Formats: sequence, C-alpha cells, structure tokens
Amino acid sequence: MTTHLPGRARALAAGLAVIGLLLAGCQTQPGVQPRTAVTCTPGTISIAVTNVSSKPAKYTVTVDLERAGYTDSEEYSSNRVEPGATGTISDKLPDEKAKCTVTGVDVFDA
Repeated sequence: MTTHLPGRARALAAGLAVIGLLLAGCQTQPGVQPRTAVTCTPGTISIAVTNVSSKPAKYTVTVDLERAGYTDSEEYSSNRVEPGATGTISDKLPDEKAKCTVTGVDVFDA
C-alpha cells in the first residue's frame, strides 16, 4: 500500500527538506575551531576569534558572564573572518565587574 501526501503536505515536506539541506550546508569544517580570547571590563566585552582553517568562516561564540552572583550565557556573532585573520566582536555590558568564559563556538561557511 502506497501512502500519498495531499498537495499541501507534499509542498510543506519538500520545503522543509530544502531548508534542512541548506542548514546542513552552512556548517564548515566542524573539527576546525578558531582560537578565541575574551576580555571583560566594566561596561564592555571583547571577543577575538582567529580563523585557523583554510576557508573563510563566521562564528557564533557562546560566553558565560558571571556577575553579581549570577551566571548568564550570551551568544555573540562575528562577521566574515578570512583564513589566518582575527575578527573582534565587541558589545556593551552593565558597568560592573564580570568574569567571562568562552563555553562554545559554532562555525559557519562565510
């Protein structure tokens, strides 16, 4: 017995399959993580990502911020970083002392 999907369901399934393929194609060299460094001063966070792969990449860096007895996890995204280059991500933080730790990096084709 063969099951046929109605027209709308078939179109939806095809659309979801295409989106899945596009998202799968975004990942680049998953084993090649960038070198990272993070600096927190009252009011500012600065994250450096150095591309050590042979392809341009974009990065989403997850950072744990410990301040005032609480830990928050934040994500910061880079622009395109060429092979061998270092990109810097900067953002504002509350004007208080914080401890920042990089806890993860997602790598994407640029």
